[in-house]
Amino acid sequence: MRSYAEKILFDPGRLEAIESRLDEINRLKRKYGASIGEILAFKEKIDQEQKGLESVEEKISQLEKSSSTLYTQALASATELSQRRKKIARELSTKVEAELSTLGMKKVRFGVQIETESPKEPAESREGREQTPRLNDKGMDRVQFLISPNPGEELKPLAKIASGGELSRIMLAIKRIFAEEAWVKTLIFDEVDAGIGGGIAEVVGRKLKEISSQHQVFCITHLAQIASLADAHYRVLKKNQGGRTYAEVTPLNQAERLEEVARMLGGLKITEKTLDHAREMLKNALKG
Repeated sequence: MRSYAEKILFDPGRLEAIESRLDEINRLKRKYGASIGEILAFKEKIDQEQKGLESVEEKISQLEKSSSTLYTQALASATELSQRRKKIARELSTKVEAELSTLGMKKVRFGVQIETESPKEPAESREGREQTPRLNDKGMDRVQFLISPNPGEELKPLAKIASGGELSRIMLAIKRIFAEEAWVKTLIFDEVDAGIGGGIAEVVGRKLKEISSQHQVFCITHLAQIASLADAHYRVLKKNQGGRTYAEVTPLNQAERLEEVARMLGGLKITEKTLDHAREMLKNALKG
């Protein structure tokens, strides 16, 4: 035993180093994993991320080059689109004015304003460099419809100065033009008669009738002048049932249609005169 004891060496410094290492391992376990294996796996993950960070500048350079290439391609497409828009805008203006003249708006001028979107960068950061337009999913243009309702007036934004009746007829004119495209099969006009009445209402109705010769047309209207020109008439009413509101759509036969057109003309009380007027309107519609 004495000989064995003489072979054992006690190094306080070594003991302190081991205890310090054990403390470090326990600290790592608290932060990175419950076992040595989990700690080493976390270290490997960090090493991989560090390698990725070392090549980040190269990746940024590659992305900038790719972004520049894609922007050049997008700019070329946007420029071509802008040129085609400007060409078609002139044709559209002429066609809309021609359609409006048949809708009682002979003096109206219509225009399409196309402006290139401004760059995102502030002016000071663009100094000395070519200014590039701002692109979006619709190209590089900002498009606005303009109108001059009366002779001698400048073209102004349609959305700001057009009345309800003018908007209705302009929308009808534009839809009429777009309907010339073969892929448009059905057109829906929701209260295209808003803000109009009398003779203009009949003109609008005749235009809808004309469109219906080439396309299926649905029209929601409160005017007898328009309803009387339809090939089929449906009455839509709201009704309450079981605490809920339902919309009831009823197809009308010829007698019911006569009564409905008369109601649209004269209100709740239908007289023989309103019935005669409605009958005449329906008769004239068949002639048209």
